[in-house]
Amino acid sequence: MNTPFALQAADILVDSNADTLANDGACTLREALDNNEFQTQLWSDCAGGNGVDRITIASGLSAIELTSTLQLKRPAEIVGPNNRQIIRPATGMTTRLLDVLPSADGNYTIRNLQLSGARYAYAGVFGQGRGAAMRVDSAFNDVHVRLQNLFFADNQVTAVDPSNISGGGAIYISLNAASSIKIEDSVFNNNRVEDSGSASYGHGGAILSVASNLTVERSLFTNNIAQVLTSGGEGGAIYSLGSQLTLRGSTFESNASNGGGSAISTRFANLLMFDSLVANNAASPAVDFFASNNGQPAFLVVGNSMFEGNTATPLRVGSYSQVSIVGSSFGNNQVADNVAAISAGAANLDIVSSTFADNTSNHGSDGVGATTAGIRLDGGSLQLNDSSLINNDTFASSGQGASGIEAMNANVSIRNSVLSNTQFGEGNLWRRGTTTVNMQHSLLTPPDSAGEINGSNSNNVFTAVAAFGSLGDYGCATKIGYLGDRCVKLRPHSSFATSIINTGNSSRPNDQRGAGFARDDGNGVDIGAFELQDPQVDLDTAQVALPEGNSGTTPFTFNLRRNGDLRGSTSVQWEVQGQGSHPVDAADFAAAALPFGSAFFAQDEAETTVTVQVAGDSNAEFDETFRLQLTQISGGLPGTRTSASGIVLNDDSSFGSVATLALTPVVINQPEGSTFYGTHRFRVTRTQDTSGFCSFTLTIQGASSDPIEQGDLFSGNLGVALPYQLAPGETTADLEVRIQADSEFEGDEQFAVSLGAPSGCVINQNAREVFSTVFNDDSLFSISAVDADRAEGNAGANPYRFRVDRSGTTQQAATISWSAVGSGAQPASADDFVGATLPSGQVSFPPGVLSVELTVQVAGDTAAEGDEDFRVQLGNPRNGGSIDPLADAASGRIRNDDSSPPPAGNRIFSNGFEGP
Repeated sequence: MNTPFALQAADILVDSNADTLANDGACTLREALDNNEFQTQLWSDCAGGNGVDRITIASGLSAIELTSTLQLKRPAEIVGPNNRQIIRPATGMTTRLLDVLPSADGNYTIRNLQLSGARYAYAGVFGQGRGAAMRVDSAFNDVHVRLQNLFFADNQVTAVDPSNISGGGAIYISLNAASSIKIEDSVFNNNRVEDSGSASYGHGGAILSVASNLTVERSLFTNNIAQVLTSGGEGGAIYSLGSQLTLRGSTFESNASNGGGSAISTRFANLLMFDSLVANNAASPAVDFFASNNGQPAFLVVGNSMFEGNTATPLRVGSYSQVSIVGSSFGNNQVADNVAAISAGAANLDIVSSTFADNTSNHGSDGVGATTAGIRLDGGSLQLNDSSLINNDTFASSGQGASGIEAMNANVSIRNSVLSNTQFGEGNLWRRGTTTVNMQHSLLTPPDSAGEINGSNSNNVFTAVAAFGSLGDYGCATKIGYLGDRCVKLRPHSSFATSIINTGNSSRPNDQRGAGFARDDGNGVDIGAFELQDPQVDLDTAQVALPEGNSGTTPFTFNLRRNGDLRGSTSVQWEVQGQGSHPVDAADFAAAALPFGSAFFAQDEAETTVTVQVAGDSNAEFDETFRLQLTQISGGLPGTRTSASGIVLNDDSSFGSVATLALTPVVINQPEGSTFYGTHRFRVTRTQDTSGFCSFTLTIQGASSDPIEQGDLFSGNLGVALPYQLAPGETTADLEVRIQADSEFEGDEQFAVSLGAPSGCVINQNAREVFSTVFNDDSLFSISAVDADRAEGNAGANPYRFRVDRSGTTQQAATISWSAVGSGAQPASADDFVGATLPSGQVSFPPGVLSVELTVQVAGDTAAEGDEDFRVQLGNPRNGGSIDPLADAASGRIRNDDSSPPPAGNRIFSNGFEGP
């Protein structure tokens, strides 16, 4: 989607708001689209061409009122003014505003439009009652559609086809598997799907996406509704059927439906949600994730996102779902007669570094039915690591609901987590049916006790109610939501009177707030999602480079950021130090002294600035450099960047106009890739005198604590000075460094490119070297046994469960194979498994998924035999990755559960039967 158009056919300026086709000297949007479709100047008012057209709508036009549907059929870019061009229906129009119906492969971009007021009333034709404002539909062409800065308001599908899934109050999308659509920086407000009582289905109050790869970034969905009388509407904001829906940095607030998914509903589709907010949605589960009806799993990934203030179950998960929730929060959801955080069928849930706090489920006046304030699981499994379930309450009686976790016939594993501060129902943990609960390094408070743990129980504390801070914003590495102006809320932990963890136990390097917030291992505080720590202070500005000026002073301003607990104040001392081969001195500053001072963060203040005043002069001199250093912090901790550099650029004549070289980065800090090579680019620029020849060298060398090695280069040699020459008039020369791609999991590696050996020119010593980082983009896979040491059973299939984890880069899809083989003194054979073959298969990881469970089916029998062992071995990772050599296999043991005949010496007859 970011690839520039290869051919620009015409720049078309729409300068009329009329909706006409006439050669009258005014270019209308309909005429521009006609010229684009027919690839000629059909209407002389607008330009025409043979390639991709850019159709620009002039600013200042009043609303374009349509009398019939506009159609975009060939690749083009439609751009309105920054304040969005309004497009709406004329009085009496009841058809769609815009059809995007590609007749050719390519890129289709629409920006800066407001489509509002559409009333699409269409019935009786299969599949046509879809999308009031826009339809994007292509079954055969490979297209990539980008919608940017659009506003969809008050659009409505008023009647839908009674025989098919219909809807999409704003947009209907249907694309083939090779195509994609991305919606960015857009707003969907008060769009609706309704019917008159005859419709069977009506989904997607704002968007209905069918079998399409849809990505939504930095967008807002408010007050959208799917309301269908017969069977109930689903997806108050978005309904996604098949394929994949990806959400980033978006907000879903105050949407509703009367079926499922007041905000989002998916069916047979993967859902990936990052940095997003789901708040104040009503009437049905806010996010309704239905995996499959044929046993095939679908993946739900939630990362750094928040579910807050919803009055219906925030997240409902269907069976066969693989769910990964990381660094997220379910807080202050108030639900009647249902689950207040997560309701899951026979799904596999992996929850890490997340908070569940202040959620309530209330029976209401009738007191009928069980309710759960935290997580309810009906079958399947739950892995809960580094997380907190605090102060969630169900107003049920005993045997009616749990305030924390309710698990029926499930496998639950709790590690490094807190379940605390409940009042009603079955308390923090309700184990039902055949559920097995294993717990390590965790805290459980009354009314629950150690008796609730019927599996492994190690290094746990069962104690009275513990003290916690209030649910709130305590800083974060990545902001969430449409405006990116808030953090995922969490509850801070105070130091417990009873030591919880005496040695490091968490597998995560940071707490729920993300990178830059290290976990405080040990000393009884590293438990759950977040520890109460002092805020961290970083210099948000890495470098400031400005001309000094000829007189007065020039301000060099650096931004300071405080991230974390902002309830108190923080003061920071700083000073300026000379740096480099041409350092500043006292005369370069206004007070004729190297500056120093302090910065202050008031309560709830996250940002402040430091300004250094540089004195201007008219003296020719070298560029001079300095370092701004943070020296002391009170009421906080130093972050990862405590110094920044400043370059005082000479703006006076120097050297008699000598040709001067500077090395600058063009493309740096790149992932290495998994095939071919990754490219880093650098540019040498010659300034002042460019009239003669200038020669120099460029050298590539490893740098920092983890330098690249010769084998990391696709071509070229480390430490070899490569000669270059600029002829008279030439001003630039580029160097391309190609890094060998591989699939090996490794650390980030660094290298430097430096200028040297100038002839006919000089080198700017402040711009003679550039550093770049080769980012690891591979995963590290490992496998562990979850429930793989058990009795074989007497018949049928008996599942032995393992889990495959990956670390490192997880933002891309990956696949790894596995196979089972007999092992040990008494190895299992093919006959011990279902199908009488040694099982094998592969595990697929969608983007963002950290772990996937696999099951080996052991065949039950009644034959008396010894315990048998087998091993599940990982192999052949694909799409980037390697296998942890210390965890490349996991063992299972098939326990004999059949009676063995007595030893021969104890038999009545030698042959074991009643006779000779």
